[in-house]
Amino acid sequence: MELAVKHTPASDDDSIFDDAEALIELAQKSFTKAAKKAIAENDALGIPSPGSVDGKIVFRMPPPKKATQTPR
Repeated sequence: MELAVKHTPASDDDSIFDDAEALIELAQKSFTKAAKKAIAENDALGIPSPGSVDGKIVFRMPPPKKATQTPR
């Protein structure tokens, strides 16, 4: 498990807050990356991942595990 690391910018440049489109794009990329990471973690643990489709809560089931041994 990774520990959270606080990254501080090289300078205290808050100009990203002046450009709403750039801020929205950055937030969306961050959320997408976090969601993919969470789904991958849930898949590795074999647990379903919640989400929504047309406003209804659904669960994405992890793919079935492949057999690691050949039958005798």
